[in-house]
Amino acid sequence: MQSARYVAAGVLVTRGCWTDLFSDVRRHDPVIDGFARQKVSVLRHDGLPESAVRVTVATASDEHVFECDIPPGDPGNPMTFELLLEKARRCVGGSVLEGRSFDVNRLLDLSGEVSVASLLAELRDR
Repeated sequence: MQSARYVAAGVLVTRGCWTDLFSDVRRHDPVIDGFARQKVSVLRHDGLPESAVRVTVATASDEHVFECDIPPGDPGNPMTFELLLEKARRCVGGSVLEGRSFDVNRLLDLSGEVSVASLLAELRDR
């Protein structure tokens, strides 16, 4: 529910894209807003596949182009176990679960759980 221009600006300013980029504080960040308004433009390119993206970053001395046809996590480009584990750890970090001996591996191998409902109940209780 964010504009492509805002997301691009936010990623360039913060050097990453995580849930905090979509918080009230970040959405009203004057640095990101100013960068989006003054330095970022978004154009539709009919030659790209539907879910593809091409980002061109122009600096004072050079131009860099980055492309992605299938986003990470899409069934056509599934995330590796290592990436899923890294993402799960990042989700736990800074949350109420951090430091409460919750094993994030449990989220990645649900076959060992009695039920997902009991796992979610345990997460709520922490």
